[in-house]
Amino acid sequence: MIEEKLPPDILEKWVELIKNPMFAIQYDDVNQFPLLLKFLVEQKGILEYMCSDLRSNESSSCMHVHFANSCNEEETKSKNADCDFDWKVDNMKGLVDYSDTKKGKALCWIHPKEYHNITDCPSFLKMNVEERFQAVKDCDVCWSCLKPGHKSIYCYKRKKCNEKDCELSHHQLLHEHQQTSGTANHHKSDPSETALHIRNSSCLLQLMSIKVNSEDKVNVLWDGGATLSLITFRKARELGLHGEDVKLVVTKVGGVSEEINSSRYHLTFIDIEGIECEIIAYGIDKISTDLKDINIKEALKLFKNVTVDDICRPTGEIDVLVGFEYAGYHPSKKESIEHLLLLENRFGKCLGGSHQLFHEKTKKLVKHVTIHHVKYSEMEKFFEIESLGVQCKPKCGGCQCGKCSLGSSDCTIKEEKEMKMIEQGLVRREKHWEANYPWIRDPALLKDNKAVILAILKSTERRLLKNQSHADTYQAQIVDMIERNVARKLSKEEIDKYDGPVQYISHHEVLKKDSVSTPCRIVFNSSAKHNGYSLNDYWAKGPDVINNMLGILLRFREGQFALAGDIRKMYHSVYLSTLDSHTHRFLWRDLDTTKDPDTYIMTRVSFGDKPAGTIATVALRKTAQEHSQMYPTAALSIVQNSYIDDILDSFDDANELSETASNIEWILSTGGFSIKAWLTSSNVQDELRNTNPNLSPDLLSPEESKILGMFWDQVGDNFKYKVKIEFLS
Repeated sequence: MIEEKLPPDILEKWVELIKNPMFAIQYDDVNQFPLLLKFLVEQKGILEYMCSDLRSNESSSCMHVHFANSCNEEETKSKNADCDFDWKVDNMKGLVDYSDTKKGKALCWIHPKEYHNITDCPSFLKMNVEERFQAVKDCDVCWSCLKPGHKSIYCYKRKKCNEKDCELSHHQLLHEHQQTSGTANHHKSDPSETALHIRNSSCLLQLMSIKVNSEDKVNVLWDGGATLSLITFRKARELGLHGEDVKLVVTKVGGVSEEINSSRYHLTFIDIEGIECEIIAYGIDKISTDLKDINIKEALKLFKNVTVDDICRPTGEIDVLVGFEYAGYHPSKKESIEHLLLLENRFGKCLGGSHQLFHEKTKKLVKHVTIHHVKYSEMEKFFEIESLGVQCKPKCGGCQCGKCSLGSSDCTIKEEKEMKMIEQGLVRREKHWEANYPWIRDPALLKDNKAVILAILKSTERRLLKNQSHADTYQAQIVDMIERNVARKLSKEEIDKYDGPVQYISHHEVLKKDSVSTPCRIVFNSSAKHNGYSLNDYWAKGPDVINNMLGILLRFREGQFALAGDIRKMYHSVYLSTLDSHTHRFLWRDLDTTKDPDTYIMTRVSFGDKPAGTIATVALRKTAQEHSQMYPTAALSIVQNSYIDDILDSFDDANELSETASNIEWILSTGGFSIKAWLTSSNVQDELRNTNPNLSPDLLSPEESKILGMFWDQVGDNFKYKVKIEFLS
């Protein structure tokens, strides 16, 4: 009964023990159990010893393996000194319980966490005979049945090879077809030739040299068998990349796991068209040996319309390995000659595959390494957890009374500090506010990205010139920005004189099919990443300071007479400091592709910037608070009833509505803001004409207007939604 429960290999050992001719004693059922018990205790001790740290130390994880063609020990040492190559072998003897079965298959002694027979193991089958012999020897495996736990001399499955009348008792996978002597350990091949054969694969690595900025390139290996991308620490330091701390659990062949400290980097490639492509790569010490030179000129005879520059192999070592999680970036076949491929992607061309003319000499050091999981060390999540239950009610960032309610939700201590940075960065000028952005990273770390922005400009110009209407609208908006002093052109003298941090931002068109007046509008992209970081990554966002929309709507419906106003170009009403202007440079040349582009700077807060909403809202409310004693109703309306650039309020007296509207306009004008139009419910229009004829004609509104994304019927004083229904044919 107990024997049936034994793992197959342990059972084999037990049967080997009791059936061995050396034992003359016959065991009956009475005295067989004590022997079995003693046997199992011995096996337990063997397994405990095999699992101990002594059997899996680093010194044994890498061994020198040599092949000899003679039994003579001195001759073997001499020849080994010549070939002397390293073959990395994990300590197979440290593996545990090879006989665990799953669906009838045993644990592989090369891949101890995988269930398949060694005769089906792809790694073992790819080895040549010399490598198989060495693996069997190192893992203490039977030469006859290829199972661990016993010697070939005691194997009850031992039989002759019978491969081409071979009389030796080894497994057929260990048969050497070229052998001429009587033993499987004697091989006619020269050891140096064997080493060369193992070292030099005929399969060419897919290598390219790719730009990451205007000056630097990296040597990239496209590895279709990898599931993660890697970058060497050395190259990450050279590029000035700053990664997030991570822990990588690396499992090598043989099941030996190692936890290493690494970093998670954002790396940006630049393709032939100048478009940026971002990948995430994990730091590692080394990916390959130095790249060996191959005579690529031979490929020119095989492929037409290909130059040496097209398929030139990089020099040095592999800096980046791109895994197949970025399959869309990997090169695909363009031409083929037998198994030699000419591959191409958005970054260029390269060779891959195999051909008798080419032999890859570069050794990839991560061949037998897999990454099982990644542990992130995210400080932001740490602070979020630390802030649970301790959210701050004073949401203005500077209030100490705890009664101020600047936004619609509680904010954390981190957001409180960011709010304080934004408030301190706002400087009051005579008739406007000037913002110093809340930098959380040193702007001096910004890399020169002018070449990338120039490439994006060319791409934008090509699209615009295909539609003259869009091109004219785009040009008109640029001119409008310059006329309103939102942007201005830099002179060559200014560019040469300024020595502070500089960053260029790209801009492109966004189409609005439902807009008649502006079917094409300009968007400045501060979120575009360069060398792993975008401009928005350098700034704090601040807390959510937008008022609760439900509260605004309830107060808007509370009074008899309704008033709604739209602030003109709210974000562009706040000026930028010198530093922030030069980190908002952009290129433009009036769609004239024959001349060099001019350099412009933004002088006002840009809509696409992460802290822009908080900066503009805080500046607006600070303006109102300055005049809260003189005009309390108007100031309170600005602070409590504004939703981004809309102000909504209601009154029970039309004269009070008229007066408040005038006071709001005056208050906003002191901070550089202005109202584009006033909208009122139709029941007060006639009265407002008589009581305050000096108000802007925009105060008298049409029958229907759009506010807060909804349509307001001013005659019936109710909201409407318009839905466009498209029927499928």
